[in-house]
Amino acid sequence: MATLQLDDLHVHLGQSYIVQGVSLAVSEGQSAAILGRNGVGKTTLLRAVMGLTDKPRQGTVRWDGADLTRTPAWRRSLAGLGYVPQGRRIFGSLTVEENLRVARKPPRPGLPIWTIDKLYRLFPNLETRRHQRGSVLSGGEQQMLAISRALMGNPRIILLDEPTEGLAPAFIARVLDTLQEVRRAGHAIVLVEQNFRFAAALADEINVMQSGRIVFRGSNMSASEVSDMAETYLGIGAMAAQP
Repeated sequence: MATLQLDDLHVHLGQSYIVQGVSLAVSEGQSAAILGRNGVGKTTLLRAVMGLTDKPRQGTVRWDGADLTRTPAWRRSLAGLGYVPQGRRIFGSLTVEENLRVARKPPRPGLPIWTIDKLYRLFPNLETRRHQRGSVLSGGEQQMLAISRALMGNPRIILLDEPTEGLAPAFIARVLDTLQEVRRAGHAIVLVEQNFRFAAALADEINVMQSGRIVFRGSNMSASEVSDMAETYLGIGAMAAQP
């Protein structure tokens, strides 16, 4: 079983010390959420895992036993890391189907094959708009496309940065159902999220990040437990923690 292992990771952006000694492990079939206020280093952490930042000053990124700390982003993708960035970053000038086809990679042994037809069954909106450019989709449809594009790479692990940001409840429910299916299929998931109830419904492990460090870690937490944790560590009341 492949595992993503971060050991004492330290990342700078220019002169700013952003990620300050983060350790984390998640294996295939498991999911971990990283919660925290804006600006604490969550996005930088995911980008560092994907090889999209300056090289870490200290620590390692390992996947399936291989040290990827100095490996370029395109090799990490080939190794089975998929990424859904904050803001979706779909190709607005390409159609829905072109966005999916350009991301296609061979299937991984032991995991289901993600195809365009399978993704259309998960997200019927995308099939309806398959010949329309990404730029004309709604925010929810763009997020569906961003997740589908990552899955077309047939990843073994998928990293998602704020997948529910700006989405209506109906779209959030569809995204949650899809990611639960992805986890059941055997993929690993690392989720950065502000929606605590969504994170509790998906993640086996909840991590809270403050000032570049993990300050809390809990397993198999209920939504009410996550809300209590948010009030304790983030100063966010239970009502504010609801979607």
